[in-house]
Amino acid sequence: MAEKKGAIGRLVQKGLDSSIEKARQKGQERLTIMLIPHGQEKIFSLQLNYQMIFFLLGILFLVVGLSFYGFYRKAQKELDADRLRSQYGLNFRGAMTLKEISGDLGELNETLYSNLKEIASLTGVPDEEIQELPEISSSYSRANNQLEQEIIQKSKLGAGRNFLPPVYSLKRLTYAFSDQVRALSTVERLVGQGIGLYSAMPMGRPFTEKEMLALRDTSGFGMRVDPFTNAALEMHAGQDIAGPDGTPVRATGTGEVQSTGYDMGYGNRIVVKHGSAYYSTYSHLQRILVRPGEIVRRGQVIGQMGRTGRVTGSHLHYEVWVGDQRRTDPVPYMCAYDFRSDICR
Repeated sequence: MAEKKGAIGRLVQKGLDSSIEKARQKGQERLTIMLIPHGQEKIFSLQLNYQMIFFLLGILFLVVGLSFYGFYRKAQKELDADRLRSQYGLNFRGAMTLKEISGDLGELNETLYSNLKEIASLTGVPDEEIQELPEISSSYSRANNQLEQEIIQKSKLGAGRNFLPPVYSLKRLTYAFSDQVRALSTVERLVGQGIGLYSAMPMGRPFTEKEMLALRDTSGFGMRVDPFTNAALEMHAGQDIAGPDGTPVRATGTGEVQSTGYDMGYGNRIVVKHGSAYYSTYSHLQRILVRPGEIVRRGQVIGQMGRTGRVTGSHLHYEVWVGDQRRTDPVPYMCAYDFRSDICR
């Protein structure tokens, strides 16, 4: 059985090869065109194979077809222009300009609408809400239906008449823009919530990038040898940043000052309560420049670096809490904005 299939396959392949070879040979056959001018003995001859002849004929038909299509399009545009002139009268030029502008606005509107849906998706708008947003085609369809109803209601126009094209374009844009107001409001609300949450979190360092040039990171979060006894291990619950006395200390996020004052080994300390149960603390301060209940913003100076409390030198002890009890490593929060320091790289 396999041998029969192989034989059939070879016969088919042989037939195909034979047909291709005949077509190739036929295409290479030459046709001689001779030109014999009257009264002259010299004869001009031109030899072309069939492949070249077919190619030239194809080019000729293509050129002729495109020419006819161009003439047809030009005639159609002239007919449309004549029809519009009869409709618009003296306002033809202005109406045509309006139509072009509204067409460009329509394309821009579609692009903006697509971008709006993408932004809505990226900012966390639920899929079901995005799907409920009216499509551009729906807005256009409702605009056309309204204009048709107006035509029918106006007896002086008659049911067979239409508004001028720019009227449809502007009405469609009106519906499209009005339909997107709700989507814009939704996205604005969600983006505002996201930005508000982000600005409230303790992110970045309590110093500016320029101020950090005179500062250095020392002890980090975790177990360490007690710097006073050099023997016992202790849990260090924050990040130490050493520098000159009086260096401005800044809030790392928007929040409310929960407490200020002297707190045992921490010395002068400020505790700021942020949104989403985050807290940040600033210890060993030389001066405290805020009071409990005050609302502070990210980057606002709230104190000055010092050496109060249990310290070996001037520095800021900075902590981030999740809730009012659980201390966490502040470095990931600090590195949200800091991409240059060694601990962040």
